[in-house]
Amino acid sequence: PTSISWTEERKLIRKSLQLMLVGIICIINYQALFILFNDIQQIFSTRGTDTPLTTYYNWNFGLIDYWACATVIFISSTALGGLSLSLMSKVSPAKLNDSPINCSLLAPAIGCIGRIVGDSMIVFVGFSHRVINTDMVNSIAFLLLGLCFCCLHMLKKNYFFLNGLYKLHSSS
Repeated sequence: PTSISWTEERKLIRKSLQLMLVGIICIINYQALFILFNDIQQIFSTRGTDTPLTTYYNWNFGLIDYWACATVIFISSTALGGLSLSLMSKVSPAKLNDSPINCSLLAPAIGCIGRIVGDSMIVFVGFSHRVINTDMVNSIAFLLLGLCFCCLHMLKKNYFFLNGLYKLHSSS
């Protein structure tokens, strides 16, 4: 493999993360956010009722928006899975592949941890009885937005490390 393939994978990872970011921003229910900001005093008042405000996702245009954005997010995350595994196999040190805990063990373990984090986010939002979490789409979207920005920051910080030069220098 040449450095051109590593460059292309880095660019595809960046583009997939940017596409996912667009999907997350577009899936947010802005109507529910507007209602939330209007009722901000009621949310933090101690005299308020225990029943949460209900805001619904706009199912007229919202249905098309939800499905389109969810599809973009799904395709981006699926592409990121394959790209990251491919890039990990290319830039991992040769010493890691000789040990019992190698890339073949780390890839499924990291995937399992990712599923646990994702499922935990959904369970946390689902069981939350706070008014700020009444709209599950927004709550999950804002958590994903934070994770996407963290991934973009990590990619920016390690962009030139992922060009494969580390592996070429460490093997010599």
